Amino acid sequence: MNSDMDMAVVEIQGTKLHIGASGFKKVEHYKVGDSVKVLIKEYSEYRALPGVILGFDNFPSLPTMSIAYLKAEYTTSELKIIHFNQETKDVQIAPMNDYDLAFDKETVVEQLESEIVKKTEELRSATHKKELFLRSFGKFFKETF
Repeated sequence: MNSDMDMAVVEIQGTKLHIGASGFKKVEHYKVGDSVKVLIKEYSEYRALPGVILGFDNFPSLPTMSIAYLKAEYTTSELKIIHFNQETKDVQIAPMNDYDLAFDKETVVEQLESEIVKKTEELRSATHKKELFLRSFGKFFKETF
């Protein structure tokens, strides 16, 4: 069975992809797990961010790639997902080059861990407020059995 004959050609924003049973590829041979640069418009300018292709959904009318990208700032890092297709506005992708590494793994992991601690504390605080409400304001509500 010739794999070239089993390939379909799909275009997403001018990017031609060859779709087959084993995955998809572009002239640059994109595949799930590949590192890419994601050019995103933020306010009035564009910013290139590191990303990874998560998957491809071959919807009949709107083929779509799912891409996770990292928005790393000085004190925070945020992992976002974009669904890239023909209707996606103000976003472009390109292959990641070896010299494009614009973040430090340890710093990003530390920032994400810090966010987990912060959110865990927010959850603990919200749970405490609920318990306080039920304990303190319970007399205002008639018990139902």
